Amino acid sequence: MQKFTSDDLLLYLFNECEPEQYQSIHQAINESAELQMEIEMLKSGIQDFQEIELAPHSKSIEKVMQALHNPAEITML
Repeated sequence: MQKFTSDDLLLYLFNECEPEQYQSIHQAINESAELQMEIEMLKSGIQDFQEIELAPHSKSIEKVMQALHNPAEITML
């Protein structure tokens, strides 16, 4: 059986791999309890990551708001 990396499996989960590779991975998952477990762990990690709420720090918001009121003070990095 061909060895697949975690990157390969992520591409599979996001349907971003070539059709031939997708089929190979799909077949390998059906035949391997180890790959099934790894797929489940990756799915869980993806779900956890999607549930994270991100927000800018309040200081960043303050600086943006100040810059909006004083466009001459905006500097590019």
